[in-house]
Amino acid sequence: MPIKRYNGSAWDVISGASTAGAPGANGTNGADGATYENLLSTTTLSGASTTINSISQAYKHLKVTITGITNDTANGYNIVKPNGSSTVANIGHIIVADPDFTIGFYDTGAITDLRLNGRTTQDRTSANNYYEFIFKNYSSTTLYKGITGSTQWLPGSFAYMSEIKHGSWNITAAISSLVFSNTAGSHTAGTVKIYGIN
Repeated sequence: MPIKRYNGSAWDVISGASTAGAPGANGTNGADGATYENLLSTTTLSGASTTINSISQAYKHLKVTITGITNDTANGYNIVKPNGSSTVANIGHIIVADPDFTIGFYDTGAITDLRLNGRTTQDRTSANNYYEFIFKNYSSTTLYKGITGSTQWLPGSFAYMSEIKHGSWNITAAISSLVFSNTAGSHTAGTVKIYGIN
């Protein structure tokens, strides 16, 4: 079945077919042909950790969005572990923060856990947050996984924090599961959506 996208005045047919839902609103025709994203799963964060298993391997890249996270004990760092593994990641952050909203660069170098909020802890009671990552070539069994992302959250000591992230997750295994946790307690809320991107 062809996939169609409305261009403002008519429906265009874009190449490819979806087996897991309609294409995302950001579908475009690029150098590699049509691109689209399909929602694969929606999961609520709860407790000390939440695992999402059996992630489809049928796409080029994996997009993950996490919204509305709260925590029951203290301000902490939200963590995601591909395949449940604490394997070395190399991540750099471009940050913007209150009170002066200056732009800075925060290079974490080699870390063993991938922090959603890299520079500071998150206020545990504030659900005003948005985390987004794309794992490049997530289904490859030979390449490290490139990571790009953007995050916004309310820290415990500032009025606002935003980061743009770039780096790599140094595993060659395909990413088939994601494990979410917090360094300071258990999640009491949060929604994870996973999309396959072609």
